Amino acid sequence: MNNSLFERYITNHLILVFGSHPTLFTHNLMGSHKTLTILKLLQDNNITPSLIPTGCTSLIKPLDVSINNLFKELMRDLTNQNIFELESMEDFEK
Repeated sequence: MNNSLFERYITNHLILVFGSHPTLFTHNLMGSHKTLTILKLLQDNNITPSLIPTGCTSLIKPLDVSINNLFKELMRDLTNQNIFELESMEDFEK
């Protein structure tokens, strides 16, 4: 995630879904999450950022540690498997 991707996510997803309704948005302290541009974009659209301190994700967002982490691992494994199969098929066809 970088500044432009995060800004695009906020603009194309959060703002479209929540409109001007007051919203609390919880995210971590990654550099691209706390730039002045991002914070102003959130403020201008009535979105209150709630920044999670380093090492506190498991306390504040337990689903990220349990369920979401397992989902991400599964997606990573399936993606790697697919890439490996495509690379093997390409070598075979050569």
